[in-house]
Amino acid sequence: MTSARQPDQPDQPDQLSQPARPGQPALLGQPTQVGQADQPPIPNLTLRRGEAGPAVTDTVWAQIGGTATFEKIVDHFYAAVQQDELLAPMYTQSDWEGAKWRLRTFLEQYWGGPT
Repeated sequence: MTSARQPDQPDQPDQLSQPARPGQPALLGQPTQVGQADQPPIPNLTLRRGEAGPAVTDTVWAQIGGTATFEKIVDHFYAAVQQDELLAPMYTQSDWEGAKWRLRTFLEQYWGGPT
């Protein structure tokens, strides 16, 4: 005995029950095709100066002045850390320059500077 299709069921499965197609991200809870890596979608946006202005193509690192700016930020931060009675003992006193270098290079890479 075959069952008749219920009137409230669509002719084709809904979008959530189908696996993602190659090149498209899976929806939350959606299975992916075998061998397809779960990767976030590639954003498709352009930052502009003003509503119809030119596209911003520089990184944040370049826009704010590059290494010189990050050196100032990190120097200011560590000057305060060195004066703090709780934070200063957490650092090796002979390695302040190393700590500054590590933080500066991390921040520069994060904001689009040299890797």
